[in-house]
Amino acid sequence: MSAAQVKDWLLERFSDLEVGDNTVCLYVADLRERYRIPKQAKLRNYEAVPELPMGKQM
Repeated sequence: MSAAQVKDWLLERFSDLEVGDNTVCLYVADLRERYRIPKQAKLRNYEAVPELPMGKQM
C-alpha cells in the first residue's frame, strides 16, 4: 500500500482531517522501516504501438 493510498483511505474515513502528503509519506516510510515491510515495486510493461493514420488511435 502506498502513502497516497493511505492518505486517501484516511480522508475517506476522516473527511475533516488536514494532513500533508509529506507527513503521510514519512509516517508510512517509518512504519515500513520499523516493521521491515518491503516496498513492492510494480513493473510496467511498455511497448511501441504501430503508427496509425492521424486521428485513428484516438
